[in-house]
Amino acid sequence: MPERDVTNRPELTIFGTPKPFRGIFDRIQRNAAWSWAQLQPRAEVVLIGDDEGTADVSRALGVRHVPNVARSPKNVPLLDDLWAIGQGEANADTCLFVNADIILTDDVLAALATLRATVDGPHLAIGQRWDLALDDDLSTAVDGAGVASSSWAGDLRARAHRDGRLNSPLWVDWFAFPRGQYADLPSFVVGRPGYDHWLVWHTLSRGIPVIDATDAVTAVHQHHDYSHGGDHKTVWFGDDALHNRSLIGDRSHMRHIGHADLQLHADLTLEPARGTKYALSRAHSRLGPVLERTADIRHRYGLDAERLKAIGSRVRRPKASTR
Repeated sequence: MPERDVTNRPELTIFGTPKPFRGIFDRIQRNAAWSWAQLQPRAEVVLIGDDEGTADVSRALGVRHVPNVARSPKNVPLLDDLWAIGQGEANADTCLFVNADIILTDDVLAALATLRATVDGPHLAIGQRWDLALDDDLSTAVDGAGVASSSWAGDLRARAHRDGRLNSPLWVDWFAFPRGQYADLPSFVVGRPGYDHWLVWHTLSRGIPVIDATDAVTAVHQHHDYSHGGDHKTVWFGDDALHNRSLIGDRSHMRHIGHADLQLHADLTLEPARGTKYALSRAHSRLGPVLERTADIRHRYGLDAERLKAIGSRVRRPKASTR
């Protein structure tokens, strides 16, 4: 493990593993990494992996680069090694793993500073993402001296809330936690279904509080397709996805943002998680074992979720009332 810089320790270490910087993912991932590097007070940023463009982007942004990470047979990074590297390289007491298409602004620093001051001991902060169609190159949001504009972050948050869409609690794209909290994780394939839900379940099963910071952190997800993994079918049902499902076991080992114990509000007050989102999520988790036991019967009669969704899409919906 590398020596930590205790003389100038950052408040936060952000680590991520970009896909190859090709096509739309070149702009998307440059935007994300640029946003992490602009946070003030400055966060420590570590890009992990040797995919095309990662070393160049790391040098351009002046952030750290660790090229070697264990990978699946399909060449996708594995969770256990990725998080071991991220925590081992971190100089900050708080680590944040985030998907490489997520833009963060300074509200994440305020949120995590509040949690450091109010939560004693292990914890996990997560939050819903805002989906936004963004064609901009954020690195152009600089003044004549090349310094980031002071308004870019506020402008982007306002745009996300105005033009974007808050996605469901099922999508967990960032995780913030004290350094060293996660050791000996399974070799899940990152970016394939299920590892995020298992992580939330694993945390809760250890008695560690999970905090929903959706209202306090505007994490912006930039729209993209599945070309990075071949196509939608490969990402969701290919070998890597099947590997993840084998590690999860069954639905009882899956939780998401709606299962959080605590909620961090926009005013940075922390309270027990109450409301419809949490009540429905907890009720659904109690149905998980029933769904698991009846899966074969439901699929035999065409009652799986995808089939029902397809049927629903063909049903003509009534026109909205003009009253």
